Amino acid sequence: MQTHWQRAWVVLACVGLPLVAACGGESVNNPDPRLIAGGGAGDGAIKGALHVYVIDGMSGAPITGAAVRVGDSADTAPLTGTTDSAGLASFKDGQLKGPQTVTATAATYAASTWVGANAANLTIPLESTQSPQPATAKAEGTIQGWDTRPAPAAGHLLLAYIGYSYVEPFDAPENTIPQGTQDFFGVTLPTNLCAKAVIGGTERKACNWKLNTRTGKQIHWAVVIDLDTKNTTDRNDDTITVVDYAFLLDQNLAANENKTGEVLVPVGSAGMTSATVALQTAPTGMTAVVGLPLIKMGDSGDIALAFTPFGSSTLTQPVPALTGVLASATYDFIAHAKADANTAFPQSTIWKRGVALGSTVDFGAWLPQPTSFSTTGGTYSFAPAAEASLHTVKFLQEGTSGATVAWNVGLLDGSTSFTLPALSPSPLPTGQLNLRVEALTVPSFDAEEFEIDTLRDAATRHSAGQLTFTR
Repeated sequence: MQTHWQRAWVVLACVGLPLVAACGGESVNNPDPRLIAGGGAGDGAIKGALHVYVIDGMSGAPITGAAVRVGDSADTAPLTGTTDSAGLASFKDGQLKGPQTVTATAATYAASTWVGANAANLTIPLESTQSPQPATAKAEGTIQGWDTRPAPAAGHLLLAYIGYSYVEPFDAPENTIPQGTQDFFGVTLPTNLCAKAVIGGTERKACNWKLNTRTGKQIHWAVVIDLDTKNTTDRNDDTITVVDYAFLLDQNLAANENKTGEVLVPVGSAGMTSATVALQTAPTGMTAVVGLPLIKMGDSGDIALAFTPFGSSTLTQPVPALTGVLASATYDFIAHAKADANTAFPQSTIWKRGVALGSTVDFGAWLPQPTSFSTTGGTYSFAPAAEASLHTVKFLQEGTSGATVAWNVGLLDGSTSFTLPALSPSPLPTGQLNLRVEALTVPSFDAEEFEIDTLRDAATRHSAGQLTFTR
């Protein structure tokens, strides 16, 4: 292992040579620094130069003052640098060749290490450890024709859930904005519901919904359902039948805006169709399986039809037809399996993109989860998921408000065992931690040329397993 001074001597010995050649005549790859939106790698293999941008993983904004370390965990003299106001740290070294371990850290962010990175331009997104507070807005209105809909049968409720289109990724904080509550004749309901019921022989109805929503371009929509309570207070025996959908397109809300007077327009029976899926038995260790359709509406976001889930006993469900106001939309379908209803890991997910309704949506085979986790002696290892293109690792600490990510690791060279570089202070807290290993199948994945946003859109399968250990 060369020391910093030995590396410096190699560089000094090359003074006077053109930039296009290193000692020994080997070419140097030193492209202009390039920020890859969303994160990624590109512009040829590492040969004498490396440009690393560090950005905020949610906003994409450059992070100034981030520390960048180039060298594996055993390297006693790694290359180090600090990002400038553009979020860039550049390195030039005659011995900087081939796959590298690159680590980026910054205050209030989880550390990130890419193992086997081999591209002259890297953009590494960091995940914030702060609880993000997204900008919000409010909307309120009604559903066209709600009052004239027939009253539900005894023991039934006619309900409409009003929602907004989601942004990607689906775990973004903009997609989990809490809603208020309202009183419906003695029953507490969310404010983003319309309701109709026969209570004591009298029809009761209300459809003056209020929605806490995100900002920006979006769609407001509703699913109308018939809820059969079976005349019991046991919610486990309730059944849901989808009756209708309603939409209001082309909304664009600013922070703190309170938009009133919205009217969602139902599609009716003419705007409904059905979809059928084929689901294979879940992988070993997973018993809860669900499938969901997503209506993709471009830069207005995605509508997750969570009230029309598919399962092993429900393979056909009603969905909106892509006609009328939805004529420009497309469908994606997602199948998700996990250990059980209350246990998230292990899990496996399948995406079917650009689905044309009319034939069975066959999800195909699940991606098995990574297994055989080990944390012995500070070396972390696992058995990979067969057919995965890429594995990533998260180190998380559970807290009162959920899990916080401390360190992200991307294994770009197919490694299934690694040791984290020693940093001071260590990004890893002491105590009980979760080691989560995720696998991703991406057709034509190239570890030397990729964009993270493109990988997300092109992924066909995902799986994850988790081990709790004490550090």
